[in-house]
Amino acid sequence: MIPVVRLTDSAMNALERLRDKMSQSFDERRLSSSAWGQPNLMTMALAEVKKAFDAPTSELPERSIVKVLDGYRRTGSLPTFLDLKYACFGVGQELSGNWCLFDDDQLFGKLLVQVDDLRSEPRRFRKGYQGLLSSYFSYALFARDSQKNWEHLRGYLADRLTAAKHATPVAGWLTLLDEHQNLLGPKPCERYVHDLREGNKDVVVHQTLREGLGVPRESWVWQELILSQVEVACRHDDQGYKGDLDRLLRLLQANSMLSVNLVIRCISLLVSRYAQCSSRPEHPALRDSAVGHIGNPWLKRTAWDAHVKTKDGQPYEAAREMVNGWLKRELIKNFFELLSDDGSADQRRLNYWLRLEPNIEDYWFALGPHANKHQSSNFKEFRNRAKGKLHTLEAPPGSSQNNAFIMRLGPVTVVEFGLKGSASYMYRSDELPFDLSKSCIRGDSAGLKNQMGERFIHRDSQSTGTNWEEKLDEILCPLIGFRPPQEKFIRRRATSVPQTGATIRRPASPSTSPNSIPTWERDVKIFCERYHYIAEDNRPSGGAFWVIYDWGHCHDLDQLGFKFKSGRGWWKE
Repeated sequence: MIPVVRLTDSAMNALERLRDKMSQSFDERRLSSSAWGQPNLMTMALAEVKKAFDAPTSELPERSIVKVLDGYRRTGSLPTFLDLKYACFGVGQELSGNWCLFDDDQLFGKLLVQVDDLRSEPRRFRKGYQGLLSSYFSYALFARDSQKNWEHLRGYLADRLTAAKHATPVAGWLTLLDEHQNLLGPKPCERYVHDLREGNKDVVVHQTLREGLGVPRESWVWQELILSQVEVACRHDDQGYKGDLDRLLRLLQANSMLSVNLVIRCISLLVSRYAQCSSRPEHPALRDSAVGHIGNPWLKRTAWDAHVKTKDGQPYEAAREMVNGWLKRELIKNFFELLSDDGSADQRRLNYWLRLEPNIEDYWFALGPHANKHQSSNFKEFRNRAKGKLHTLEAPPGSSQNNAFIMRLGPVTVVEFGLKGSASYMYRSDELPFDLSKSCIRGDSAGLKNQMGERFIHRDSQSTGTNWEEKLDEILCPLIGFRPPQEKFIRRRATSVPQTGATIRRPASPSTSPNSIPTWERDVKIFCERYHYIAEDNRPSGGAFWVIYDWGHCHDLDQLGFKFKSGRGWWKE
């Protein structure tokens, strides 16, 4: 038999007061008191209780925190528990003069000692611990140079977590923090990378961090979540890394709350990892992100060396050159597509120079009036990408829409014009008839089309079946040390050299020792074999040793003591 419990008058009065307060609460929410007991309303009531007694954060008046911090700064004293609590919640707050308790080694250490003295009073200690945890999460980690005291606080919170749980009843947020002690370690967010990669963002972000632990909107934790994803991706093999790359770049682009330092750090890691891949095709999104955040590789070399590092912490030259090459290729494409006189690409010239891009040591663009003033997004983007490489083209040949592309390939500098049908002009790099240090360059015979240059016309030879690319290869390749693919190269014929009395150099007789052949002969043989040129040894008949190469600037042959004769080639007696 269930015993009957009779309530005293005082107990009945207490129940009535509880009923009245509950009714008042329902009235404030425009609910009927008769709805009490329904599951959804019980959930609401439980949330209200947790908010009042088990919230991971406290809403404290900012003015009071500032007042306490200012007093602590002046006197070095926190006379009451309320002062101590406010100071714990305000550790990372800046006062006038850029003073912050986190940066004050003496007062910050003194604060932790005073909180530790409360361990004999568990509930008060838990309140101080809660304030310190709030300051730990709120610290502007990626915007500050010094992290020493923040790291000290991280260790303190990890060591004192068990002591904070001694207060009863145990707070739910402390139990959750105990389950996620990784947040108080050196890799606080790596644990969540897999869930985020799998799309379980709500569990990590909302349930655990935001609602469960009260991590504020401006916390470093949200940035660390992204950095951890980047770091983990960079430890994957090439396939896994490349599978994450586009997603991570979009993530960095979409988060406007990220600090500049963090974005640069993430982009630098991604660029460094890409440079280590066995296959490194151009990645436009990575290229644009790197140029946009780290800077133009040829203008901002100091920034690249400071941020993009090898595993041993040295400037990663190969990564910088990789992006520099990508940017160079993009600008070459822009020139032959966007900056051509009619806006349509000269595909053959484009492909030719893209093939030689690794040999282009430096380059510049001289823009005519049309390209200089055009306000479309494409032209603006081109001018922005090409900063530091732009000149104004005065007296553009043929049309105001004409532009010039100037490239230095070692000892030779080549000028290409955007106007279709224009000839190329080639000059010795150490004897240019125009000044690249000036902002304006003329496009006529007083500048880029000077008679000092060798003129080359992009025209195929019908008589020999040789295309212009092959003919230009014959001129350029020996100069720049580039060996073109053999199957695409047609051997140059010595049609301009008289055949009467000429002899091809004979091989040495069996009795002749290879060591008796002069060094220069061995070197010139290597030169001719490398670039498929014809050599003629007319010395047995009183003539000279000839290399049939009709281009007046060749460093290799010049160093070997050869002299040039226009229309025939290089000779040495």
